[in-house]
Amino acid sequence: LRRMFEVGREQKANKVIGIVFDGDADRCFRLDYHPTKDVVLVSGGDKLGYIQAASLVTATPPSTNNSNQKSLAAEPKPKPLFVNTVESDMSVSISANANLGYDTQITGVGDKWILTRAFISLIQTEINSSTTNTDPQKISSEETSAILNLAEHIQNDSSSSALELSKLWGAAVTSGKINHCTDPTQCIFRVGFEESGHFITPALLKQSDDATNTNTSNIVFMGNGLKTALNSIVSTEKMFGHLNQTDYYQQIERPFAEGYTKTYYVYYVDKSRLEPGHAVRQDIARVFYETMTTAFGDNYRGVEVPFPEESSMQYFRIEHKGDGDENDAFTTVGAVFMRNSGTEDKSALYLRGQEGIKERLLSLGAVLRQLLFRQLKDRSKTYAKFENKILCQIRDGSHSETIGVGDGVADIPVSRIMKEMELKQGLIRGPEGQKELTEFGKSVI
Repeated sequence: LRRMFEVGREQKANKVIGIVFDGDADRCFRLDYHPTKDVVLVSGGDKLGYIQAASLVTATPPSTNNSNQKSLAAEPKPKPLFVNTVESDMSVSISANANLGYDTQITGVGDKWILTRAFISLIQTEINSSTTNTDPQKISSEETSAILNLAEHIQNDSSSSALELSKLWGAAVTSGKINHCTDPTQCIFRVGFEESGHFITPALLKQSDDATNTNTSNIVFMGNGLKTALNSIVSTEKMFGHLNQTDYYQQIERPFAEGYTKTYYVYYVDKSRLEPGHAVRQDIARVFYETMTTAFGDNYRGVEVPFPEESSMQYFRIEHKGDGDENDAFTTVGAVFMRNSGTEDKSALYLRGQEGIKERLLSLGAVLRQLLFRQLKDRSKTYAKFENKILCQIRDGSHSETIGVGDGVADIPVSRIMKEMELKQGLIRGPEGQKELTEFGKSVI
């Protein structure tokens, strides 16, 4: 960041771009120095995904001169597919559909699920192509069903692996029973991503076999951070490179009308309480629907949506019906969901929606936040006990030097727990040595 500012201030007439990768470089964020505001703009998965999707809208498949051209052109052309996970700003998929003409899908968290959706879309494209061919050597209806059934099983089973599907698909391809799709623009799936910066996009893999003197080309799906970075630079220049400096940075800063996002965390939890069938999930559903009535009122409804790939996630879609004709259809305007972290001892409540329902979302979220803290917190855990002890000491006005002191303190990361209490859970606030309980902290102690 320091280097970005140094170079940016020296070269205000030029574009100064930075790319940030994670440890294994499969995720990336983009940085842009804004010369007028003297700030660095940070673009995560949502912004980069929308810009890449916009640049791909203009991609058109090559023309053909075969005798079937007229009949093929008469068939309805499927919309391109845009996939993101539940953690994204909900407005990114709404905008991709309304402004760019994409079909959109939302998956559970994890690049595996994005890849599965991409794979299924390619399989369907290939099978549709193959089944229009009357050659008896081509793929049979039984083989078609086997591939699609396996794909559906993988999509609906969080413990399954895509490797089995790859093997079955590979056998059909190598036997010559499937016509290879060799043009990425023919692939329905165009872009899939997580807000954390992990992208999966189609690419063309060309291979040469010196022994047989043959060349082959196949569509593959890549999740490489460097490719994401290059795609970002190319697509941004394609979409905004012709604009003046002010408009260029305005588009990068806000490529779509952003919605409202808020996430609340609960640490030291019993994750099993979010599993299907648990009484806590029933309590969550009951409180959600009761609070929806008061927080949102008429013309809104909540719909619980299952995500088989992440069965412990409890997801509610919020829909709105227009104030006019009673026959108006409901449209999605937001979502509230709870899910366990896959890497840390925490669960989270996510609020997502259009900016216009922000206050309603916060009212609903305030009730659910307290419920989750009380119901998911595993008070038998050492860190949870220690956290409660700190809360009680602060409430009772203990001197700062005694906060957290007690039996076993040497084995407990006091600094870490204090940070998680303040920055992640919003239980305490104030400068070092003068901590006090937040209103939320007072309510759950």
